[in-house]
Amino acid sequence: MRREGLVALLAAASVSLGSLNDDKDYTVREEEIVSASVSSDDTASADEFSPEDIARIEMLAQHDYRVLIGQINTPKDAAIYCTQVLTHGGKEIDKQRYGGDFWESLKESHENKVVDCDAAALAAAGLLSDNGYPSYILQLRGYTIIPMPRIGYTEERFGHAIFLYKTHEGKYGSIGINETDVQVPVAKSLDEFLEILSKSSRDVYESYVIYDVGEANPDFVYNSVNNDPSVK
Repeated sequence: MRREGLVALLAAASVSLGSLNDDKDYTVREEEIVSASVSSDDTASADEFSPEDIARIEMLAQHDYRVLIGQINTPKDAAIYCTQVLTHGGKEIDKQRYGGDFWESLKESHENKVVDCDAAALAAAGLLSDNGYPSYILQLRGYTIIPMPRIGYTEERFGHAIFLYKTHEGKYGSIGINETDVQVPVAKSLDEFLEILSKSSRDVYESYVIYDVGEANPDFVYNSVNNDPSVK
């Protein structure tokens, strides 16, 4: 897809996606996103994680989730936890555990360790909840192009979720269950951010919505309810 086509599609999607909540709108528009104080030393892409940093976070992960919140203070450390400590359990893990899609708290994810994308996104939000980072979850919908013998290719549709943050310099970064979800803050707009993410993941994003999960559920770090604001 040409760059201008993707930008136009994403812009249209952001306008057309209103609140998915019948009671209150917990969606956030780009111009409403609150920034956080982030230094260059606070971030790293997944291929920059050192064995020493990974070992340090794995040691911390042996403790209670409240210890993690107190000790993990940067997107880099939160990203190491989400990609190296948590394990992706596949698309059916919530159905097996809860009977359907369920955005579980950091407390539950830390106990389960095997989670899906939205649980990892909430885990990152929970880990950084005491460090001035708003709890923004970017929910994406799109498709992956899969080559197929003889017929050329097929499109596999998906939903995905990552933790989104913005620096005081206006640059967007993210954390998620996949290493490609870990994006250092270089993009100066959501359109640019999604182009970078699409190139990294090789997925095509058709629509997105941003939720402030902390606004919807102030106890999202440790509760036992479904924290998906669209089903409140």
